[in-house]
Amino acid sequence: MQFALWLSAAALVIVIVLGLRAFIDPQWAARVFRVEGTSGLGAALAGAHAGALIFTAQYLLNGHYLVGVIAAGALAALAAGWGGAFVSEVVALIRKAPRAHVYVVAAKLAMTLAAGAPWLLWRFGG
Repeated sequence: MQFALWLSAAALVIVIVLGLRAFIDPQWAARVFRVEGTSGLGAALAGAHAGALIFTAQYLLNGHYLVGVIAAGALAALAAGWGGAFVSEVVALIRKAPRAHVYVVAAKLAMTLAAGAPWLLWRFGG
């Protein structure tokens, strides 16, 4: 379980960095994430993942059970969000949408599995 939480923490850090980059450079975000909009998307990504990272890090460093439960809940919510993003990319690939790319599908699946690793290990034994 510790490995799963460390994996989740690493994935959270990656998304926080990407979110901050998107916040600072919205044009970069539009190219990479293929969305038009403001830097608010980057701030939302960074903030949501930073919140989960805080609880995950507190549990990993201090081992308090309640904090671990909160961290697992936050990670499950983020995994569900990434799972939804993954499904939308798969549908785009099936429909042969011009914006669909296999590497984006793989990245979103990886984030879904990394964020959800503690729950997956708990559910399927590990």
